[in-house]
Amino acid sequence: LLKAGLTPAAVQAGGLEAALNLATAGELRLADAAEIMSTALNAFKDDGMTAAQASNILAGTANASATDVMDLKYSLSMVSAVASGLGLSFR
Repeated sequence: LLKAGLTPAAVQAGGLEAALNLATAGELRLADAAEIMSTALNAFKDDGMTAAQASNILAGTANASATDVMDLKYSLSMVSAVASGLGLSFR
């Protein structure tokens, strides 16, 4: 999580637990869940999301659609920078 750009304070404030929850919900390795969650947090910094909020959005999106969290990783890598630059929200 630290390597992916989260601050130590964010990790202590629930970032690790959020990554573990996302890994469980998405049936992912912890490293993958941390990377996906961090991508969303880093790309959409202006949203002021916590790690738990980002994790819940990702898991909820995967549960409500025909995609999975790993597919969301690829989507985020393709569009997050442009979407954030246009002022779109992750929420």
